Amino acid sequence: MAAMRGSFEEGYRLLPQYCEQIKRTNPGSIASVYGNPTDSCFQRLFISFQASIYGFLNACRPLLGLDRTFLKSKYLGPLLLATGFDGDGALFPLAFGVVDEESDDNWMWFLSELHNLLEINTENMPRLTIFSDRQKGIVNGVEANFPTAFHGFCMRHLSESFRKEFNNTMLVNLLWEAAHALTVIEFEAKILEIEEISQVAAF
Repeated sequence: MAAMRGSFEEGYRLLPQYCEQIKRTNPGSIASVYGNPTDSCFQRLFISFQASIYGFLNACRPLLGLDRTFLKSKYLGPLLLATGFDGDGALFPLAFGVVDEESDDNWMWFLSELHNLLEINTENMPRLTIFSDRQKGIVNGVEANFPTAFHGFCMRHLSESFRKEFNNTMLVNLLWEAAHALTVIEFEAKILEIEEISQVAAF
């Protein structure tokens, strides 16, 4: 594989040239790679293609999902993602980053790059709604870089946390019913039902 495709190490060495090629062949794209100041080893990569930026700002709702997944190659590390939704509700990639480790500092950096990207490309950046899991690094990064954004939490992650913490199917079902409530009265009624089972879960 290394003979055919090159080694992982060579691939990392070529990242600065790759970023320059992205910016040259896709004007308006953002592509930058950073090394660790102490040993110059790979630390961070951020990429957003111009077509994605234009499409998000001109054809997508001001809604962004933040998530990460973990790479499975020789050099492991998290892939950080910012994803919009197009008119059909399909996922629309806006930006991605690769970092050496998942940390509060790396999420703060990624969200700062994301904020700069949106601010550069529109004078009137729309008021965003951002949703994510409740990870501390993301919460702090959103508060620092998008202070006017609405920040909601993914119900799938929230219900899984609920299930693990309370081990009660009825509580999980009531949580979903509260999330689907169409009025404040319906929502508060479901919260009261949760409180009757567990005050800790209600708060």
